[in-house]
Amino acid sequence: MLLSVCTLMPGEPKALAEIFANVKGLGDELIVVCDDPPSDAFRETAKHAGAKLAPHRWNDDFSAARNAGLSAAAGEWVFWIDSDERLISPDIAAFRKLLEPPDVLGYYVSIEDISGEQSAMTPRWHRSLYRRRPEIRYSGRIHEHFQPSLEALAEQWRMKLKRSGARLQHSGYRPGLRKEKLLRNIRLLELELSDRPGQIYYLIELGRSLLLAGEGRGHEILGDAARAVIARQSESQAPIGLVSALLEYALLHARPDFALSPALAIQLAQRWFPRNAPLVFSAARWYYQSNDIAVATELLARLLEMGETGDFDDTVSFDRRIFGHDTRINYGVCLAKLGQRDHAVEQFKRVPGDSPFFSMAKANIERLS
Repeated sequence: MLLSVCTLMPGEPKALAEIFANVKGLGDELIVVCDDPPSDAFRETAKHAGAKLAPHRWNDDFSAARNAGLSAAAGEWVFWIDSDERLISPDIAAFRKLLEPPDVLGYYVSIEDISGEQSAMTPRWHRSLYRRRPEIRYSGRIHEHFQPSLEALAEQWRMKLKRSGARLQHSGYRPGLRKEKLLRNIRLLELELSDRPGQIYYLIELGRSLLLAGEGRGHEILGDAARAVIARQSESQAPIGLVSALLEYALLHARPDFALSPALAIQLAQRWFPRNAPLVFSAARWYYQSNDIAVATELLARLLEMGETGDFDDTVSFDRRIFGHDTRINYGVCLAKLGQRDHAVEQFKRVPGDSPFFSMAKANIERLS
């Protein structure tokens, strides 16, 4: 058997039918990790879809659920698609062609968030398609990850991880679901840190989630994460990629007594994440507010160049509007403050008439005339 399509799903027959319609013909089997026991209606829908049920008693652990799916799968390859995701490309023939190279361990799949304010976000890359091996297992109650990592296993086995043309659309950030998911995530993050204290990734996620929920203790949790990062500041690479979000926080939102100073945050950002567009934006804003206009101008120029050339780190998802007309106006304002009037006017003139920032650009041109 070549490909097992796997999904996590509570007992929702309608959602199962929608997943089946989306991936029909893609895999050699459809594995559904579901409630234990599943309802009669869910069983009937699964039977109609030809799906194989893997009943799993939920114990506040997404990794345990995914590992149950892996244990039930029989394919050489596994492709995960969640109940709030839809495969939009490529077609079945092109997808299955990805499984032919013998030296590829897995693929990164592009996931696009499609609702509300997320519509402006760049796609994120996720390890959703990989070979089924007994060494490949998940860890973590939430935001589950491979332990050991797929990257480490690929290096050990002299295989490759590649980006694919596969694209998923994700609708799980719909406003009506956001608060419910946020509260669930906080509970699972706290359980994970109770099981395995001190994990930088989960400290950052918990701190951010608490602040989004309006709980001020998130600042203290992020302080714990900052102290853990400071202890590793001499390393050539960041402990984890999510540290970039902590550095953004230190630059834009932290309290004055936060353990990680803006100066150190910028130093670490330059060493660990030189092509991270949100960090360049955050640093530019911090320098501007600190009245260091020359450095802010340099960083804004770099940010706009990133947007024009596409030369930025696309392994992280961010709001692509940081490359937009308001950033160009800010760049022009900085140039004007440095006495570079003609260059500033040139930037303002590049804001088109249909932009919501056109009137602001026009007012700046008139002011400089």
